[in-house]
Amino acid sequence: MLRILHDTKIDFIRHWRTAVILTAVFVVAGFGSAAFNGWFHYSIEFTGGTLMQLEFKQAPDVAKMRAAIDAAGVKGAEIQQYGSPTAYTVRAQDPEAVAEQEASAEGVSRKISEALTGAFGAGSFEVADRMAVGPRVGSELRRGAVIAILVSFLVT
Repeated sequence: MLRILHDTKIDFIRHWRTAVILTAVFVVAGFGSAAFNGWFHYSIEFTGGTLMQLEFKQAPDVAKMRAAIDAAGVKGAEIQQYGSPTAYTVRAQDPEAVAEQEASAEGVSRKISEALTGAFGAGSFEVADRMAVGPRVGSELRRGAVIAILVSFLVT
């Protein structure tokens, strides 16, 4: 039988003070960084917004997609490739229109579809799915996430 670490004796307990100090420094640095950067930046799952899944015929230029969506008045949309090189998700949140988006994702998704049709041409993509995430669902998710974090602090 092959033994790589035969008769190894490492005294882990001897370094406990260093480990505690290093852990405390990282925790304080994390809180400091969060406070300096404005605490948390929630995505549409937590604040409400519109999520679209798009399937393009050919792999699109993401910079061109972003420019077209911004020009349509939907600022700060998150564009992410998933699966194949032609499959993308677009997450858009408009704080002023979150209540409107909860009732229907049609308004924002229509703007995005029209902008992408203008940039890439008719028939160059199809909308596989569209959905609206309302602020009520987001507040429930946020509350659940905070509870989960606090429970994890208690357990560890």
